[in-house]
Amino acid sequence: QLIRLRNSHPAFGGQFTLQDSPGQVLAMHWQHAGASATLRVDLAALRADITLQNGPAETALVLQGGGSCNRSASTPEPAAA
Repeated sequence: QLIRLRNSHPAFGGQFTLQDSPGQVLAMHWQHAGASATLRVDLAALRADITLQNGPAETALVLQGGGSCNRSASTPEPAAA
């Protein structure tokens, strides 16, 4: 699922920024043409948060230490045609 996301989300075709963050946290951001993706990995808590935006739609994914993934969308994504 993560590889498909990386290959299909428009933000990954744009500018990459490694963000300032505390020592145990790695924060990365991608942005392109109104789309963005942020990955924040907390190595101490064994947790990763991914926030995706594409126009008005925003989706959040949370990965916990055991490999579980929770997904929430604050704005519904348009249905595929």
